[in-house]
Amino acid sequence: MIQSWPHSLQFDLWCNLTRTPEQFETVGHWCVRVLPKGWSHVAGFGIRQNTLGSQRTPANVSLREDTLGGEDNLSAYIQAQAKMIGRYLGSPEMAGPQSISFKKADEAFLFLVRHAPVETGPILHAQTYVRFGNWIGIVTLTTSDSALDTVRPDYDAFLQGLKVALEEQSGSMEDIVKGHV
Repeated sequence: MIQSWPHSLQFDLWCNLTRTPEQFETVGHWCVRVLPKGWSHVAGFGIRQNTLGSQRTPANVSLREDTLGGEDNLSAYIQAQAKMIGRYLGSPEMAGPQSISFKKADEAFLFLVRHAPVETGPILHAQTYVRFGNWIGIVTLTTSDSALDTVRPDYDAFLQGLKVALEEQSGSMEDIVKGHV
């Protein structure tokens, strides 16, 4: 069974970017404003936990984005992703998608994937999907099951400082602040 996250997991969005994007590390439309102690930015990817002298696999958080295509909604998009993940990982355990509150988003979901590679032991991928119009943002925490309790506070802090900057069709900048409540 996948360790569940609180059902009341909620996010708040606020449209106000007070710094220029050049002041932040960015991945696509994502602006990384918080880097937890013991983590490093990985250009074009997200962040990775530093594990000097440790034999365990470091946790990481990837930032991705996509555009909603033929799917009608984010849930259908996630189901298509789940099928692809299932083919790639064999028989992973999956939970969700679970709807989460994400202010001003059209849709938002949490989706969990757990598998157990022989080399590393059980691994958890906690994926947060959020949709604004046709834009989809995906934040994926990847960590060993045994490290989840240790990594979770860093992940939550990272999410609190994460921003998404989307260009509106009018050409003005819409800045969306994502904060964990």
